[in-house]
Amino acid sequence: MWLLIALPILALIPAFIAQSKGRSFAAWWIYGLLLWIIALPHAIFATDLKAADEAEERDRQQRAAAAIAADSKACPRCAETIKRAALACRFCGFEFPSATVEPEGPRISSVLLRVASDLEQDGGSNPARLDAMTFGRLVEALASAGFTAQRRGGGVAVGAESGGTPIFYQRAELAQYLRKIARHAGADTA
Repeated sequence: MWLLIALPILALIPAFIAQSKGRSFAAWWIYGLLLWIIALPHAIFATDLKAADEAEERDRQQRAAAAIAADSKACPRCAETIKRAALACRFCGFEFPSATVEPEGPRISSVLLRVASDLEQDGGSNPARLDAMTFGRLVEALASAGFTAQRRGGGVAVGAESGGTPIFYQRAELAQYLRKIARHAGADTA
């Protein structure tokens, strides 16, 4: 008789723990009711979905900021941020000399080629094990070309916003893909 009263109350413990980690309270209460001795340690050691979602959102915001920074420049007169290809500031009317306007393709392709050569020189085989600085340069270079990069499943997923995302498990394959993107970026402006 006491088990019928105690078990529903004890099942609240894994349910509250799981709920604090972003999981369903009701599902974990039922799980705790049926298999309390297994549900409690499972809830304690379960990954925190809220923290993973927050980290993913931070990464997305950083990629978006890098893409915006790569496509913009500051006006020397009013310090407002404007498009890199702008010939005049839309805020103060400052006109940029035509010599300072650089075509996007050669700049993007040179950055991509530099990252590709860094990948080949760093050694190692798996691109998912890149150090933070090299991976940051890779993400920034790809963002400037309209692509995204993220560590996924033991490799690095690279994709255009409008297309699929191939996953590279070898640095040589990733470097070859970056060189291909650089060729296309250079050909688009020619």
